[in-house]
Amino acid sequence: MISGVSSSLEIEDLVLSRLVELSELVVVPGPESEPVPVLCTNDDQPLDRNRWRAAVTEFPQLADPIQLPRAELPRTATLKVQWIELSRRLHGRLGERRDSRSLISGGSRQTAGPRHR
Repeated sequence: MISGVSSSLEIEDLVLSRLVELSELVVVPGPESEPVPVLCTNDDQPLDRNRWRAAVTEFPQLADPIQLPRAELPRTATLKVQWIELSRRLHGRLGERRDSRSLISGGSRQTAGPRHR
């Protein structure tokens, strides 16, 4: 369960129905249990951030989306997204970003189910 989200499948289904350019959307828990949308677009085209914001207005608890090429999504033998592995990779990726920002700013670091078309 993701803090602040009653059903990640509900969010995934609704947003996928609003943004036809998305080919995959998975909401996974981030490093601080925040709901992080990880998405892929058709033909790996850049995401239109304005369309994204309009599609998720009723989900203010969502973190900024992370776009990945479809080929980078961890999958099972039956091609389902492995959301636990995806979340683990995301923790490492976001942790690295936080570390680099804290080095630049001189601050210290604080620690703290798939749908597709």
